[in-house]
Amino acid sequence: MKKILLTLLILLMTTCFAQAQESPLDYLTDLNGDLIYYPLETEGKQFHAGLGINAISWDKLINLRLEASSAMQTKVIDKVGGGITCSLNRLAEKLNAEWKIEKVYVDIGLLWMFKIESKLKGEPAGLLGVIRIPL
Repeated sequence: MKKILLTLLILLMTTCFAQAQESPLDYLTDLNGDLIYYPLETEGKQFHAGLGINAISWDKLINLRLEASSAMQTKVIDKVGGGITCSLNRLAEKLNAEWKIEKVYVDIGLLWMFKIESKLKGEPAGLLGVIRIPL
């Protein structure tokens, strides 16, 4: 079951790249570097480094993000999942506020992540995204 879930996640990510080549979805193909907080995690592994891609976007404000994360101590990807994020840059623009740091893209969000090595038991996580790499 874990292999099926991981295969579906990879397939969805690759279809996003294919769609971006045919339509103006450039924003969706950006890689995002994230800091993920797991409030229910024990053993001192609450903070993870994550790598994500936006699968669906509504007005570049609300995104459905697919994410893979690794505990900072182990440096091995051990969780995959997805969730909803909000772009603070775009939110400021919508509220007619001025975003002073133009090259810094900040996202916040909530994720539901699954451990790769265990049964399909998910856990909540908070996300702070600060790195965006256009592809």
